[in-house]
Amino acid sequence: MFTDEIAQLEDNYTLLEDTIDVRDSSDWKEGKFSGFKTDDTKFVLNEFAEPGMKGSLKTACSVSDALVLQYYEESDPIKAGFGHELTYEQWGQISEIKDLYGDVLFTAPDVAVNVAHPLLKEIESEMQTDGRRFTFLCGHDSNVGSVLASLGADDYELPYAIEKKTPIGCKLVFCKWKNENDEEFINVDLVYQTTDQLRGAALLDISNPPIAVTLSFEGLEKNSDGLYRSNDIYSRFDDSIGRYDALADEYGIRPAA
Repeated sequence: MFTDEIAQLEDNYTLLEDTIDVRDSSDWKEGKFSGFKTDDTKFVLNEFAEPGMKGSLKTACSVSDALVLQYYEESDPIKAGFGHELTYEQWGQISEIKDLYGDVLFTAPDVAVNVAHPLLKEIESEMQTDGRRFTFLCGHDSNVGSVLASLGADDYELPYAIEKKTPIGCKLVFCKWKNENDEEFINVDLVYQTTDQLRGAALLDISNPPIAVTLSFEGLEKNSDGLYRSNDIYSRFDDSIGRYDALADEYGIRPAA
């Protein structure tokens, strides 16, 4: 899984190397580094630890992440690109490296179910607590990615962002609604600031709101208002939580009940 996607990063890697002028580095000149490879990714899986990785994708992700943050923080885009005049699309190509890194590590089906398990239980508990008006849970991009993957979220498009999976500071928002018959519904949005809002450090308000992309989930049907029945969403949570328990039994982590 993801082998084809990693193989397609060759152009992204070339752009990354050119942007950081890697051929001017001492490691390149001394033969210690000869470029990012698309076939040297290795996974590190240890008990009681998050999945890890070795190889070019891990290193390139660190560089990609640093460059994207620099692009957000530096008002001069040429200076942010170390003197290179990169297009908006090229910044997206650089960001794509770290997007794929997160996918590879945290969104494979069994991995997502495992990594997201504690947070899935917490989110569902908060959503089903009587009288709860608002809950804020703070995490990382890996949390957003694994939760969405474990719940079977469909692919989505994020306009006005160079990060196409989990933009920096994004929020996964579960919102409950009730109709006149007291029936409960839920919609799920990914809320994030646009690249221009981040680079301009713009204050968000009603006249300058963030982007909210409504998400869909495989096998679930929305009503005419674009909402899911709450029981369908809760069932999806329960299914994912149950798959975690099944994995524990399958791999002998605990005796079968």
